[in-house]
Amino acid sequence: MKRIFTTLTMTIFCLSMYAQEGSWYIGGMAGFTHLKSTSSSGEETTSFSWDLSPEIGTWLSEDLQLGFSPGLSHRDLGDLDETIIKSYSPGIYARKWHSFGEKVSVFGGANLAYNSIEFENLRSDSKFIGFNIYLDFGLGYAINERLSLLGRYATFGYVFQKDTDDDSKTSQFGLNANTLSNPFNIGIYYTFKR
Repeated sequence: MKRIFTTLTMTIFCLSMYAQEGSWYIGGMAGFTHLKSTSSSGEETTSFSWDLSPEIGTWLSEDLQLGFSPGLSHRDLGDLDETIIKSYSPGIYARKWHSFGEKVSVFGGANLAYNSIEFENLRSDSKFIGFNIYLDFGLGYAINERLSLLGRYATFGYVFQKDTDDDSKTSQFGLNANTLSNPFNIGIYYTFKR
């Protein structure tokens, strides 16, 4: 019992020392779109989509960040075959920052994510799994010492996907490689300790 208590005490002490060494943050991006269109004959179609990319991470040093994001999205296209697209893409990233004064900073990042995409409609269902790896860059603006705005833009990457039913494969390599989301996103971030 004494050994367990000593080990637990040392672990908590070490974690608290680490927590004082680096700052942790939470944040991310979220958005939705509702589209309604009416044809000249009066027929209405609607579609709805949402994206959620929360993030949690830590500052390894003054200019190096390491984080995790479980990206989620849902698209209800609302067309005649009622297509719904669901995406789950958890990933990790590292960002290198450079400051231009107290308020403005820029970063370059490396990202790796797993992808799972499901298509559902009246005719058939299909599922794709794969991964994407890409480099991105962005801009940060500090509102105060704990709250920041961040704009992120995917620039250069590779996406691989495989159909789980028939093993067909697709890959994409190039500028602005991004799966089912806008290439430019703006999010808000809160740092717990700095």
